[in-house]
Amino acid sequence: MARADRRGAQLALELPPELLERLRAQAAAERRTVRSLLQGWIEAGLAAGPAAPGVDLSDLSERVGCLERELAQLRRPTPPVTANSSNLPASPERVSLPAQPGEPLPLPERRLTPAEAAGLLTTPEVGKALGLSSDSALTNWIAREASKRGGSAVGGIYRGHRLRGKGLLPGGQKPGWLWEPA
Repeated sequence: MARADRRGAQLALELPPELLERLRAQAAAERRTVRSLLQGWIEAGLAAGPAAPGVDLSDLSERVGCLERELAQLRRPTPPVTANSSNLPASPERVSLPAQPGEPLPLPERRLTPAEAAGLLTTPEVGKALGLSSDSALTNWIAREASKRGGSAVGGIYRGHRLRGKGLLPGGQKPGWLWEPA
Protein backbone atom coordinates (compact mmCIF):
# COMPACT_ATOMS: atom_id res chain seq x y z
CA MET A 1 0.00 0.00 0.00
CA ALA A 2 1.33 3.35 -0.99
CA ARG A 3 0.90 6.24 1.37
CA ALA A 4 -0.37 9.53 -0.03
CA ASP A 5 1.79 11.63 2.33
CA ARG A 6 5.12 10.45 0.90
CA ARG A 7 6.98 13.17 -0.94
CA GLY A 8 10.16 11.34 -1.98
CA ALA A 9 11.04 8.40 -4.13
CA GLN A 10 11.97 5.07 -2.61
CA LEU A 11 15.59 3.91 -2.73
CA ALA A 12 16.34 0.21 -2.52
CA LEU A 13 19.73 -0.91 -1.21
CA GLU A 14 21.09 -4.43 -1.16
CA LEU A 15 23.25 -4.87 1.93
CA PRO A 16 25.13 -7.86 3.31
CA PRO A 17 23.28 -9.33 6.35
CA GLU A 18 26.08 -8.39 8.81
CA LEU A 19 26.06 -4.76 7.63
CA LEU A 20 22.29 -4.61 7.92
CA GLU A 21 22.52 -5.95 11.49
CA ARG A 22 25.14 -3.32 12.39
CA LEU A 23 22.91 -0.63 10.87
CA ARG A 24 19.89 -1.81 12.87
CA ALA A 25 21.97 -1.97 16.06
CA GLN A 26 23.24 1.59 15.50
CA ALA A 27 19.70 2.84 14.91
CA ALA A 28 18.49 1.10 18.07
CA ALA A 29 21.39 2.53 20.08
CA GLU A 30 20.45 6.04 18.93
CA ARG A 31 16.72 5.31 19.39
CA ARG A 32 16.03 6.17 15.78
CA THR A 33 14.60 4.34 12.81
CA VAL A 34 16.96 2.93 10.22
CA ARG A 35 15.34 5.28 7.70
CA SER A 36 16.00 8.42 9.78
CA LEU A 37 19.55 7.28 10.57
CA LEU A 38 20.40 6.75 6.90
CA GLN A 39 18.66 9.96 5.84
CA GLY A 40 20.69 11.93 8.40
CA TRP A 41 23.94 10.36 7.25
CA ILE A 42 23.17 11.07 3.59
CA GLU A 43 22.23 14.70 4.33
CA ALA A 44 25.38 15.21 6.43
CA GLY A 45 27.55 13.62 3.76
CA LEU A 46 26.13 15.76 0.99
CA ALA A 47 26.42 18.92 3.09
CA ALA A 48 30.08 18.20 3.83
CA GLY A 49 30.97 17.96 0.16
CA PRO A 50 33.36 15.49 -1.42
CA ALA A 51 35.26 13.47 1.19
CA ALA A 52 36.53 9.99 1.74
CA PRO A 53 33.70 7.59 2.61
CA GLY A 54 33.16 7.19 6.33
CA VAL A 55 35.20 10.27 7.27
CA ASP A 56 33.48 12.80 9.51
CA LEU A 57 35.04 16.18 8.79
CA SER A 58 32.50 18.25 10.72
CA ASP A 59 34.78 18.82 13.72
CA LEU A 60 38.14 18.53 11.95
CA SER A 61 39.10 22.23 12.20
CA GLU A 62 38.23 22.27 15.91
CA ARG A 63 40.32 19.13 16.53
CA VAL A 64 43.28 20.53 14.57
CA GLY A 65 43.08 23.78 16.54
CA CYS A 66 43.05 21.87 19.81
CA LEU A 67 46.08 19.82 18.76
CA GLU A 68 47.95 22.96 17.69
CA ARG A 69 47.26 24.60 21.07
CA GLU A 70 48.47 21.49 22.91
CA LEU A 71 51.61 21.35 20.78
CA ALA A 72 52.33 25.03 21.46
CA GLN A 73 51.91 24.34 25.19
CA LEU A 74 54.39 21.46 24.99
CA ARG A 75 56.93 23.59 23.12
CA ARG A 76 56.68 26.45 25.63
CA PRO A 77 59.82 26.52 27.80
CA THR A 78 59.23 25.96 31.48
CA PRO A 79 61.32 27.62 34.18
CA PRO A 80 63.51 25.34 36.29
CA VAL A 81 61.77 24.17 39.44
CA THR A 82 63.65 24.38 42.71
CA ALA A 83 62.65 23.21 46.16
CA ASN A 84 62.04 26.81 47.30
CA SER A 85 60.42 28.15 44.15
CA SER A 86 56.89 29.47 44.20
CA ASN A 87 56.08 27.88 40.84
CA LEU A 88 55.66 24.41 42.30
CA PRO A 89 52.28 22.87 41.52
CA ALA A 90 49.93 22.18 44.42
CA SER A 91 50.11 18.45 43.73
CA PRO A 92 53.21 17.27 41.90
CA GLU A 93 52.46 15.42 38.69
CA ARG A 94 54.78 13.08 36.87
CA VAL A 95 55.38 14.17 33.30
CA SER A 96 54.59 11.49 30.75
CA LEU A 97 56.60 12.98 27.92
CA PRO A 98 60.26 12.50 26.99
CA ALA A 99 62.64 14.99 28.62
CA GLN A 100 64.20 15.72 25.22
CA PRO A 101 63.07 14.86 21.67
CA GLY A 102 64.00 11.31 20.74
CA GLU A 103 64.25 10.09 24.33
CA PRO A 104 62.13 7.23 25.66
CA LEU A 105 59.04 7.87 27.76
CA PRO A 106 59.44 7.81 31.55
CA LEU A 107 58.83 4.62 33.45
CA PRO A 108 55.31 3.98 34.79
CA GLU A 109 54.51 4.70 38.46
CA ARG A 110 53.78 1.05 39.22
CA ARG A 111 55.68 -2.22 39.41
CA LEU A 112 57.18 -2.94 35.99
CA THR A 113 56.17 -6.04 34.12
CA PRO A 114 58.96 -8.46 33.20
CA ALA A 115 58.67 -7.31 29.57
CA GLU A 116 59.03 -3.64 30.58
CA ALA A 117 62.00 -4.44 32.83
CA ALA A 118 63.83 -6.45 30.15
CA GLY A 119 67.15 -4.79 29.38
CA LEU A 120 67.00 -2.30 32.26
CA LEU A 121 69.90 -2.15 34.69
CA THR A 122 70.00 -0.98 38.30
CA THR A 123 72.49 1.63 39.49
CA PRO A 124 74.70 -1.03 41.18
CA GLU A 125 74.72 -3.05 37.93
CA VAL A 126 75.75 0.02 35.89
CA GLY A 127 78.43 0.87 38.46
CA LYS A 128 79.81 -2.66 38.24
CA ALA A 129 79.71 -2.63 34.42
CA LEU A 130 81.65 0.66 34.41
CA GLY A 131 84.15 -0.57 36.98
CA LEU A 132 83.19 2.02 39.61
CA SER A 133 84.16 1.30 43.21
CA SER A 134 80.86 2.76 44.50
CA ASP A 135 77.56 4.07 43.17
CA SER A 136 78.22 7.61 44.43
CA ALA A 137 79.64 8.72 41.10
CA LEU A 138 76.34 7.79 39.47
CA THR A 139 74.10 9.34 42.11
CA ASN A 140 76.21 12.52 42.15
CA TRP A 141 75.98 12.66 38.35
CA ILE A 142 72.18 12.30 38.57
CA ALA A 143 72.00 15.27 40.97
CA ARG A 144 74.29 17.45 38.82
CA GLU A 145 72.48 16.51 35.61
CA ALA A 146 69.08 17.22 37.17
CA SER A 147 70.14 20.73 38.13
CA LYS A 148 71.48 21.36 34.61
CA ARG A 149 68.34 20.02 32.91
CA GLY A 150 65.74 21.82 34.97
CA GLY A 151 64.94 19.24 37.61
CA SER A 152 65.23 15.83 35.94
CA ALA A 153 68.19 13.80 34.77
CA VAL A 154 65.93 11.23 33.07
CA GLY A 155 67.13 10.68 29.53
CA GLY A 156 70.68 11.77 30.29
CA ILE A 157 73.55 9.54 29.20
CA TYR A 158 76.46 8.64 31.48
CA ARG A 159 79.33 6.75 29.83
CA GLY A 160 77.12 4.79 27.44
CA HIS A 161 74.13 4.26 29.75
CA ARG A 162 70.87 6.24 29.54
CA LEU A 163 69.00 7.02 32.77
CA ARG A 164 65.37 5.90 32.30
CA GLY A 165 64.06 7.03 35.70
CA LYS A 166 63.01 5.54 39.00
CA GLY A 167 61.11 2.32 38.75
CA LEU A 168 60.08 -0.73 40.72
CA LEU A 169 61.41 -3.95 39.21
CA PRO A 170 59.20 -7.07 39.19
CA GLY A 171 60.98 -8.64 42.19
CA GLY A 172 62.14 -5.40 43.83
CA GLN A 173 61.32 -4.10 47.30
CA LYS A 174 61.52 -0.36 46.53
CA PRO A 175 61.89 1.83 43.44
CA GLY A 176 65.42 2.62 42.30
CA TRP A 177 67.17 4.34 39.43
CA LEU A 178 67.02 2.25 36.26
CA TRP A 179 69.27 2.52 33.22
CA GLU A 180 69.54 1.14 29.70
CA PRO A 181 72.50 0.87 27.34
CA ALA A 182 72.59 3.98 25.16
